[in-house]
Amino acid sequence: MVGAETAPAVHPRDLKFAPLRWNPPSPERVTFSNGLVAYLLEDDEIPLVEITLYVRTGSVYDPPEKLGLAHLAAKAMRYGGTAGRSADEIDEALELMGADLEIYMRSAYAAVGLSVLRKDVDEGLGILADVLRNPAFSSDRVEAFRRERLEDIRRRYDRPARVASITFRRLVYGADAPWMKLATAETVNRISREDLIEFHRRAFRPNNMILTMSGDLTRDEMVGKIEAFLGEGSPDSVQTPDIPEWEPHGEPSINHVDRKISQSYLRIGHLGYRYHDPNESSVEMMNYILGGGGFLSRLVREVRSRRGLAYSIRSAFRPGVDRGIFEVACVTGAGKTAEVLSLIQDMIREMLETPPATTELERAKEARINEFVFAFDSRARIVRQAGWLEFRGYPENYLQTWVDRVRAVTPEDVLRVSREYLHPDGLTVLVVGDGDRFDRPLDEFGDVRRIEAGEPK
Repeated sequence: MVGAETAPAVHPRDLKFAPLRWNPPSPERVTFSNGLVAYLLEDDEIPLVEITLYVRTGSVYDPPEKLGLAHLAAKAMRYGGTAGRSADEIDEALELMGADLEIYMRSAYAAVGLSVLRKDVDEGLGILADVLRNPAFSSDRVEAFRRERLEDIRRRYDRPARVASITFRRLVYGADAPWMKLATAETVNRISREDLIEFHRRAFRPNNMILTMSGDLTRDEMVGKIEAFLGEGSPDSVQTPDIPEWEPHGEPSINHVDRKISQSYLRIGHLGYRYHDPNESSVEMMNYILGGGGFLSRLVREVRSRRGLAYSIRSAFRPGVDRGIFEVACVTGAGKTAEVLSLIQDMIREMLETPPATTELERAKEARINEFVFAFDSRARIVRQAGWLEFRGYPENYLQTWVDRVRAVTPEDVLRVSREYLHPDGLTVLVVGDGDRFDRPLDEFGDVRRIEAGEPK
């Protein structure tokens, strides 16, 4: 309109919004007579039912002489058939229903997931219960899965990214740490069918699991179906072994795996913190500012965006049951390796010098809160997280109070935890790449340990 006044332009970064309010629905917790704990949340948006079970087990408990047992058992449970159904019959039934059933084995837990249409929920739960209770562990299937595992071991260090990941963790934890048990051809070949049966009997007990269920069923329908398919019986005697004690060494070191490739894969870091750390929120914001916040983070802005020195770069603080890990992961051109390594080390040190500006911290908080909230944009995700938090021993209101805890972090908190949790003089450095192409020798950073085939001694 002629003569009308226009409002002054405002940068999107300077727009003001009311604080985000997040009030997720609270799942109902139910305990069954056999000790199974379940979290339930109704969701009638689509005719789908989703179930996840967290099981207290994992590869960390494998006997040293039979490493690979937990992973082989999970594979055989899911794809080896049951006493009453062949593997092909299970797969065909799931395919006809458009259902999905998976078993994932991790170092300190297993996760079982079922996604099935409401109309097929009884059949899907029947298959799930059968797989959990009656795996066949037939010799021919077990031998087929053993061969697959042996091939995986043979190709373990084919990809440089995997070499970097495995080797770095072994350097930080120590090759003898329980968290770095790696199956070998010898240990996998020692695993018998009886070992798999005993592993299943010991771990997959109802009172050793937490179940989450969401979907197009009423609360009473969920309880009835769990009771019918998974809730019968009485609690069993379950004793999860203790994680073996180990002495973390944490020695700073410079390490090189020579690979004739045009990129360098860098891993830089040290031991991290455990679950339930009282400074968890402050550490999370510190890491978000350093390199965990994508294009808002300092490492990405400086190393990748401003200087163009990296294909990818990020930092992460991952908590652990025992000790977690802090790492910076970067992929750069071989001819920029030393420059990038030096810059990353300098930027880690800078975190210990001054607190972040209030504006930098506030932007990081709002971005992280938005990520967090929208990571739980479905009831299935909310109920899974509720079950996971109990599985890891977190308080019932952890999710509901997370936003407030992050908002309470101050610049001084970030500086304090940077000085407490970052150790720039105790970094383990690993470079996987072609030493002949590096811009400067790694020896400039200290004595270099040459590692063959990704296996530090």
